[in-house]
Amino acid sequence: MLIVDKIEIKNINDKKNKYSEIFNKRSSINSVELEAFHKKLNLFIEEAKKSNNERQTEDAIKKFLSNTFYADTQIVPQENKIDYVIKSLETGIIKVIIEVKSRTNTNEFIENDNFNKKAFHELIRYFYNEVNNNKAISNLIASNGLEWYIFEGADIYNNFSSLYKKYEGAKYANSAEDFYKDAEIYINNNDFSLKCIHLDLADINEKTSQKNIKEIYNLLSPRCLLGEKEDKERDANGLNKHFYNELLYIIGYEEDKDKHINRKEEGKRENGSLVELAIEKLEDLPNIENKENIAFELCITWINRLLFIKLLDEQIYKYKKEKFLNSSKIGNFDELEKLFFKVLGTSISDRSNDIKQKYSQVPYLNSSLFEFTELENKLRISSLTSDHVLDYYKSTSLKDRKKEGKELNTLEYLLEFLESYNFGSGEDSKDPDKIINASILGRIFEKLNGYKDGAYFTPSNITTYMSKDALERVV
Repeated sequence: MLIVDKIEIKNINDKKNKYSEIFNKRSSINSVELEAFHKKLNLFIEEAKKSNNERQTEDAIKKFLSNTFYADTQIVPQENKIDYVIKSLETGIIKVIIEVKSRTNTNEFIENDNFNKKAFHELIRYFYNEVNNNKAISNLIASNGLEWYIFEGADIYNNFSSLYKKYEGAKYANSAEDFYKDAEIYINNNDFSLKCIHLDLADINEKTSQKNIKEIYNLLSPRCLLGEKEDKERDANGLNKHFYNELLYIIGYEEDKDKHINRKEEGKRENGSLVELAIEKLEDLPNIENKENIAFELCITWINRLLFIKLLDEQIYKYKKEKFLNSSKIGNFDELEKLFFKVLGTSISDRSNDIKQKYSQVPYLNSSLFEFTELENKLRISSLTSDHVLDYYKSTSLKDRKKEGKELNTLEYLLEFLESYNFGSGEDSKDPDKIINASILGRIFEKLNGYKDGAYFTPSNITTYMSKDALERVV
């Protein structure tokens, strides 16, 4: 007989078992991150409830886990029919096995009072397929999207060793169904005692307490499922990796495994990236050394300005219902330079009539950010070629544009990329992954500037004050 000590997620702290010990290793998360996770969880639950088949459920689970804790490359299907595994980002070793069933497939999915179902048999078989070469599997999960049953790998190994030895023989080499039939009989005829965590998401909604949401966060985090710190992929300070990586791509750089930012290798470079456009122009200038370094410094200066302007643009839009940082107004790099210096860097009284009319809602920012730098005496952004096409990033946020087959030049790509995110509080955003607030911008600013020349994270209250001061002059 199979006896399962089933621990409900809401009562996890009341139980004295190995899982509660894992839960005592609390993941560090602040209230902003927890709120973002809560929104992502609610979106996933909506998708899971709409899923009509196993494939839709699998896709929803992968999307949710990829958007919260794990990189796309960590959550992959296996050739031997495992729906998904989660690999260690550090070693590439499989740490978690996931078996997915649709909610309508009640014949095969685990029930609270009956674990002797095909979903459980499949987990056992997949586990033994891997365990000969990999003793690092920490957890096994059966899920239909709304319900998650999580078993410890060592517990499965210890309880089903006799079945494992039988399975090692040739009998099941060509027939998985034979194994499932024997597993059902084996479980019925023997006594086992397993521990499992049961997570039921059906009643989770926006009103669910932060305490319960944090328990779910802890349960699904790498610290619990993989036994790894979650900062292997997620940044504890709220860095949006999707935004950051595509922004680096537009610049023409990438981050290596040691978190260093480097120019892309020769042969992989995009001629339309910002840094390549800058280097192209610097090559034509005499007596210029360290062209690559100069080009990168210039790109970071330009990106710093654009990120701040985008945050300001969103704030002004709340009051004026009109945006000024878009490709319809900024059609080329010459116009962008005009925005930097003749609009934002020039008092309203000193602006030309054409600029006053075109940018009537844009305030004057009395800031050194909108003054020419020493390097801009060598190369201005207006010198860059505006008609270079930039290919789409592999996991671009501009998915609709990519599907349309629409080619974008570098500046169009950059502006539409920024427009695809919600800069600000994100109060009206239905997709938490699209929210770029002042804290996230500060973190990105810090990483791009390499923690040098005083380029440290500006707390959100200071950034908010800067924006508020600018807004009061225009609203």
